[in-house]
Amino acid sequence: MPATVVLGLQWGDEGKGKVIDFLADRADVVVRFNGGANAGHTIQVGEDLYAFHLLPSGVLRKGTMNLIGNGVVIDPAQLLKEIDDTRARGHPVKDLRISDRAHVVMPYHRILDGLEEKLKGGLGAGTTLRGILDANALFQEYEAYGKRLAPFVIDTSAWLDAALRRKKRVLFEGAQGTHLCIDHGIYPFGTSSACVAGAAAVGAGIGPQHLAEVVGVAKAFTSRVGSGPFPTELDGSEAEHLRERGGGEYGTTTRRPRRVGWLDLVMLRMAARVNGLTSLAVTKLDVLAGLDRVRVATAYRFDGEIVKEFPASMRVLSECEPVYREFKGWPDASEKEWAAIASKGKRALPDPIRTYVGFLETQLKVPARILSVGRSRTATIGR
Repeated sequence: MPATVVLGLQWGDEGKGKVIDFLADRADVVVRFNGGANAGHTIQVGEDLYAFHLLPSGVLRKGTMNLIGNGVVIDPAQLLKEIDDTRARGHPVKDLRISDRAHVVMPYHRILDGLEEKLKGGLGAGTTLRGILDANALFQEYEAYGKRLAPFVIDTSAWLDAALRRKKRVLFEGAQGTHLCIDHGIYPFGTSSACVAGAAAVGAGIGPQHLAEVVGVAKAFTSRVGSGPFPTELDGSEAEHLRERGGGEYGTTTRRPRRVGWLDLVMLRMAARVNGLTSLAVTKLDVLAGLDRVRVATAYRFDGEIVKEFPASMRVLSECEPVYREFKGWPDASEKEWAAIASKGKRALPDPIRTYVGFLETQLKVPARILSVGRSRTATIGR
C-alpha cells in the first residue's frame, strides 16, 4: 500500500471512518489532515460503536501510528475527552502525535462563528450565542489542557517525511466531503477548509509527489445535514426507508436528521475529477435492500437543457431537476447474512448490486475496490 488519500465524495457522512479503519489493518500510519471537531467518523468493532471527531480512525488498530496534522483545528477539551473515553474502553491511545503547527480552537472562536452565522440570516445554520468569558479562568483551563497534550506534540511534518522515505504505508484521512469544500462546494453551505485530495499534502506538511492513490468514499445514496440545494432529495416512504435503514441517518456530530435522496452522479463526476480518484469505496449498499427500484441521477435538467457538470451557482442548482436511470432493487438480508456474503467476495453479492456498482464504475471511470454492506468490519469486501 503506497501513500493513499481517503476522502468523501458527497456532503460528508459517507462512511470514511469505516473505510479508514478497514484499510488501517495494513497501514503503518494514519494522518488526519483537515477539519476539526465538527467532523464525525463512526467505526463499529464487533458490537462496539466508536464516534471520533478529532482522533484519526486508525487509533483502534494496534501498531498503527496516528498523526493529527497541521491542517486540523483542535478543540483540546474535545480531543482529551476522546482520548480518555477511548482509553476507558480498553485502547491505550499511545501511538498518537499532534502537529506543533496545528491551530487551537478557543471559546471565543465559537462565539465569532456564531456571530457570523447570525449575520447570514436565513442562510445561517441556527447557532445559539451564549456565555461571557473570564480571561483568568480561560487561561487556567487551557494551560491545563496544554500540559496534558504536550507529550503528544511533535513536528509531524518532519516525522512523516522520514516515514514516507522509509516506504512506510500511510493513509491520509479526509474530513467532511468534497461538496462541503470551501473551494469546490457551494458557499455558504459548506465548511471553512479544503476537503479535496490536494489538501492532504498541505494539511499534513508533505510534498504532493508522495500522494500515489486517492480512494473516494461514496454511500449508495445521497444525504446531507442542514440547508442548501439538494436535487435528488426524497420525502415520504422512500426517504424514511433510507433514513431508518441507514442506522438512523443522523449527523455523528450534530445529531440532526439527514436529508436523504438518490445517488447523484453529477456530484460524483465532479468529485472524481477534482480529486483525481484512482478507486472508489461504495458504502451502505445494504440500506437500499428491500426497495423494488433504485434510482441514480445521471444528469440534471435546467431551463430546458441537459446539464452533466455540477453547477457553481446556488440559484442554478436549486432549480435543477434530476434525470434518472432506474435499476432493479435487491433482496434484504440480516446483518449476519450480509457479513457472510461479504466474506465470500464480490461474486456472492446479489446480481442487482453488481449491476448497480458496475454502472457506477463505468460512469466514474474508476474501479470500485471496496464495497460495504453493513457497519461492521466483517461486512466489507476489499479488492
